[in-house]
Amino acid sequence: MKKKLLLSTCIISLLLTIGMVSAGTVDHGYQGSNVCRNPTDTFITFENGVDLTPITTQYTGVVFSAPAPAAWVFGDVRTGHWAYPTYWANGNFWATLEGVGFNVSGATGRIDFPQGVSYVSVLITGPYPVWMEAYDASDGLIDTAGPTGDNLNTRTMDRLIVSSHSPAVIKYVLIHDTGQFWSMDDVCTDVRTNFHNVPEFPSMFLPITLITGFLGTVLFIKRTRK
Repeated sequence: MKKKLLLSTCIISLLLTIGMVSAGTVDHGYQGSNVCRNPTDTFITFENGVDLTPITTQYTGVVFSAPAPAAWVFGDVRTGHWAYPTYWANGNFWATLEGVGFNVSGATGRIDFPQGVSYVSVLITGPYPVWMEAYDASDGLIDTAGPTGDNLNTRTMDRLIVSSHSPAVIKYVLIHDTGQFWSMDDVCTDVRTNFHNVPEFPSMFLPITLITGFLGTVLFIKRTRK
């Protein structure tokens, strides 16, 4: 009886550990505009931009940043500065990391959500694998989506989606590949003000759960050998 109870505890601990850091979604060969989960969600198409203008705080509840000298910028595919339609976009604009006169190879784009969100969905075009990682207020990893595939010259994009599990809240995401050869379009998220500032579940309990599951498994193995 005790062995069965101990085994059940180990299994539950391991399942909780797996569930806390979930696997995000990758939709390859995505056609058309991104679709948000709710009609009231924030939908950023970048169509109100000016070519090569930095993207920072133009959108309510969303902050774009990147390590210097790189910066998020608007790209207008009609100007001839960009490899369009090899790299695809919905409409006339996309967002990308650029450093005029600088090499931004390996730069990581960051998007912050000061109010917190429960999911982030973006469309990516490029030749190399791209990942998006979601973090909570304590810099704890919540979710990871990727990698994307090579979708150049396909007139499609790959959609990455990361999500949180209540009561965890996504505070920022990082988007990167191995050399900064990608662009992004159609950001969907649910910026809102009704999230509570509670300690993030993964950050608080992930170490405890891992230790509990590991020790319980070791103890169970020892008991069964006797």
